Amino acid sequence: MRRAQTDRTVVSPLDTWFADGSVVGRFRDSRLAGGAVAFPPRDRVWRVVAPDFATAVKMAVSGLPVQIAVERRYERTPTPHRVRLALAEGATVFL
Repeated sequence: MRRAQTDRTVVSPLDTWFADGSVVGRFRDSRLAGGAVAFPPRDRVWRVVAPDFATAVKMAVSGLPVQIAVERRYERTPTPHRVRLALAEGATVFL
């Protein structure tokens, strides 16, 4: 029996903010030149649940388990200092 072919389209979590590649390019040129950018939740319900960026940074450096992701590499037990550096460099930090 043959297996049904699955859709292998990659969908970015940023798709709700960026309609297509040209919008991504304009954003990269205008906003990312200045460093990291935080996107607030678009869904109002998440705004009640999710902390603001400053609080999330405090949580990340407080000793909670975090991971830093940079170019397909993961740092699974970073120090608080390393988390701050990663955020300053625009890396993704998962809580």
